[in-house]
Amino acid sequence: MVTWEKISTDFKIDAVAADIDLSMSNGSANGTLELILRFTSVVDGMRQDIAVKFDRRHVLAFRYFEESFDMKLDLGSRGVPVIGFGNFSKATFPLIRSSRSKWILEFEQEFNNHPMLSGCQHYIFLSLNDVVEVLASQDPILNLLPAML
Repeated sequence: MVTWEKISTDFKIDAVAADIDLSMSNGSANGTLELILRFTSVVDGMRQDIAVKFDRRHVLAFRYFEESFDMKLDLGSRGVPVIGFGNFSKATFPLIRSSRSKWILEFEQEFNNHPMLSGCQHYIFLSLNDVVEVLASQDPILNLLPAML
């Protein structure tokens, strides 16, 4: 059974993000997969956006769905975590993960015993317009971006 949990942060998330920006960089030793969740674009949203950075050496796969207003994610039969307080209390928490999702099981069947599948997590980043899914064997680094004045 698939269980989704909030990705823990050192800061409070009490709103939804409007959009997600995605970029990749290639360094000499490694690259990064970077996301910016745009919370500041939402009326009554957060005052800072969140940057998410994955080391690409630990990313097995990712999917980006732009303007995904009609997309149906397969999140299993159990509920997903909600924000739980404030103006957006009933909205799905925008950073969730699972260690036993359908996508991970598909990769396990296709690439049996691949070393990156050990400890692999399925991360989902949700906004009002976009969805990004990442399979990675290492947690991302999460940071609040400086507030824009």
